[in-house]
Amino acid sequence: GGMAGVDSSGNLVVVRLLDEKYILHDAFNVFEHIMTSLAPAYDAIPLGDEAAQSILEEAKAERGESPMESMTSSIVSKIRFVARDEQLFGHVLYMPVPPQLYFAKWIRLMFGRELAGGMKNVLRLWDAFFELASARVSTQDDVPVTVALLDVLKTAAASMILLIRHKLLAPSMAPDGTMTGEPDPNNGIGY
Repeated sequence: GGMAGVDSSGNLVVVRLLDEKYILHDAFNVFEHIMTSLAPAYDAIPLGDEAAQSILEEAKAERGESPMESMTSSIVSKIRFVARDEQLFGHVLYMPVPPQLYFAKWIRLMFGRELAGGMKNVLRLWDAFFELASARVSTQDDVPVTVALLDVLKTAAASMILLIRHKLLAPSMAPDGTMTGEPDPNNGIGY
């Protein structure tokens, strides 16, 4: 079947959906778009992309961090500056497992392994991510401002940390059985 729509220039276009002849092509295009959006989570630059390589090298020289480190900094800064939670921010930075390890897993898999209930719930979550990433957020001076998929996933990662704040900051037990009042530094992100 087909569907009529309007492109960004206002021209009428016909989009073919669910046509068996094009399903592999369409699936690959969706996959390629998602993977391009998530490239910083893999510290990846497409082969032969000298422009992207030079941008990455400039960014590393300027800021001293890789795309993965930049992504992690962005997520952790949301805990500090958006949620304004200095205690949780400090705890996440000094846990025995570096935050980029679980942030990378969450973002690379788009939280697919963090949900109970099987693929149905994962697909519902992904639909929400794609909807948020494709929605126009606001307009400033007649210029539409949108949110990228990676930004949506980074916000979701910060939200996951905030949701388990109570667990991460729960007082630990001293060897003598008394409560220390301090979070257990070995209590990390458990799934």
